[in-house]
Amino acid sequence: MGPAGAERTTADADLACDVTALGSAYLGGLSFRQLARAGRIEERRAGAPARADARFASDRAPWCPEIF
Repeated sequence: MGPAGAERTTADADLACDVTALGSAYLGGLSFRQLARAGRIEERRAGAPARADARFASDRAPWCPEIF
C-alpha cells in the first residue's frame, strides 16, 4: 500500500486525455464532463468523467491576479 492508501493497479484506465485537458480539469478551469462533451477526453468506461469531477472537485474557482 502506498501513501494515503493509494496503490498501483494494472486495470485499464476509465478515461484518457492529453496533458492540456488534464491541466484544465486539475486547475479547475473546466470539468471533465465539459471536456468530454468537447471531445477532449475519451470516456473508456461509462460515467468516468462524472467520477473524475467528484474526485477533483474544489470549492474555489481558479484565479490569477496577473494579466497576460
